[in-house]
Amino acid sequence: AGWIGMEARTTQPVRFDGTPVTVDAKRVTGAETATLIVRNQRGDVVQRNNLPNGETQVGWAGVQDNGSPFPAGQYTFEVESRTGEQILATNPAAAYARVTEARVEGNRTVLILEGGASVTASEVTGLREPA
Repeated sequence: AGWIGMEARTTQPVRFDGTPVTVDAKRVTGAETATLIVRNQRGDVVQRNNLPNGETQVGWAGVQDNGSPFPAGQYTFEVESRTGEQILATNPAAAYARVTEARVEGNRTVLILEGGASVTASEVTGLREPA
């Protein structure tokens, strides 16, 4: 129950409501460049942003290339790591989402995130106070 109200780091879909989302955008070792890929709740790629060298956490503002905000909803993130034109890997990127409910299902704890996505406690890779 202590998880409720906290922000959990997960690769599950996170809710965007106009507030920037913190994303752990780690590229693979040896990559020269990396791109943050943003997908909407249907799984469509809605944005690709080049990531600065050396950054491991970035804020996704939820602003389209034309300056208008993305609609509120569920989004997931990936990091595409490249050397030259070669894609080394495309990996899920974790983001923070607020925990709204905790359930015990069988022998596991399932957390419900703001927006309705669920994640088992063992899939959470970080926990923090809300920003």
